[in-house]
Amino acid sequence: MNYILDTNVISELVKPSPNQNLIKWISVIDQGSLYISAISIGEIKSGIIKLRVSNAKKANELDSWVNELLQVYTKRILEINVDTCLIWAELMNITKNHPIDALISAQAINLNYCVATRNIADFEHFKCRLINPFEKRNS
Repeated sequence: MNYILDTNVISELVKPSPNQNLIKWISVIDQGSLYISAISIGEIKSGIIKLRVSNAKKANELDSWVNELLQVYTKRILEINVDTCLIWAELMNITKNHPIDALISAQAINLNYCVATRNIADFEHFKCRLINPFEKRNS
C-alpha cells in the first residue's frame, strides 16, 4: 500500500513533541511507500511565508526543513496531472468546502493510494482510502 501524507502528518513530524502514535506508524511503514502531494508542499510554504512576518528565525528553520524534505522525497512528490484534475472536478461537485483536500483525494483515487491524515472528516465524503496514523493501533 502506498500513502499520501496529508499536510497535518508532515507538519506534525517537526513539532517539538510529535504525536507518538504517528511516530510509531511512520517507523513501521516502508519509507518508499510514503508520498507527498505537491499541494502539501505549497501549503507548508504558504505557512512559512506567513510566519516570516512574526518569526523570521523559525521561518528560516522551517525553510531548511522543507529543503531537506524535498531532497528526501524527490522521487515521491506527486505532481498534479490531467487525470487527477478530471477526478478533482467530479469531487468538487460533491462539496466545495475542501478544494485542497479534494485535490489530494483525487490524487489518491487516481493512483489507488491511501491518504494518511488526522482530518478524516474532511476527506471521507470523497470516498478515497483513508487512515488516521494519529490513532492508537493494536499492532
